[in-house]
Amino acid sequence: MTTGWSWHYIFWLNVPIGIVLVPLAWWRLHESKGAPTRLDVPGALLASGGLFGVVLGLVRGNAHGWTSASVLASFAISAVLLTGFVFYELRSRAPMLNVRLFANRGFTMVNVMAMLFSFGMFGAVFFLSQFLQAVQGYSPLGAGLRVLPWTGMPMLLAPVVGLLAQRWGGKPLVITGLTLQAIGLAWLGAIMTPTTPYTDMVPAFIVAGLG
Repeated sequence: MTTGWSWHYIFWLNVPIGIVLVPLAWWRLHESKGAPTRLDVPGALLASGGLFGVVLGLVRGNAHGWTSASVLASFAISAVLLTGFVFYELRSRAPMLNVRLFANRGFTMVNVMAMLFSFGMFGAVFFLSQFLQAVQGYSPLGAGLRVLPWTGMPMLLAPVVGLLAQRWGGKPLVITGLTLQAIGLAWLGAIMTPTTPYTDMVPAFIVAGLG
């Protein structure tokens, strides 16, 4: 779609899928309801405002300068709002996010690892696609196909990993997966140059994909 038409069309890709799924969901899914709670409007406003400030500062950092008054003000205001969000959620009777869950070390570690994994995985894939197109001259389709040994691997392994998790538990799989992901990223970082052949990247893609 990106190569043949325009990148804007990627946002239309899910529309026909949704049109097909709506009647199927209406037909097959049964309604379920939890206990009635009121909407946490102050929490939603504090969280949204804080995250908006973070994104605004990051987006404007290069253009305005990372030490410019507007960027520093965005980060400062977002820090105040997000801190206020945490304190408000601790006192709210119907919090949008139950902050006390983070007192559980396992819950906290899972979320921290998921966040760091997302930064590493999706950040690397994004810049890799830019590298393959802008530096090595591949089309969007060509770049996407070449990254498939990495991004397509989870689709093949997910059912197997689910069975292994039931047998071994999640901890050894998470540790092994993150280790393989780190090895794959370090491998790519060590070999990547503007003239690196694609075949040299494939083993690192596979290792990262396994992770």
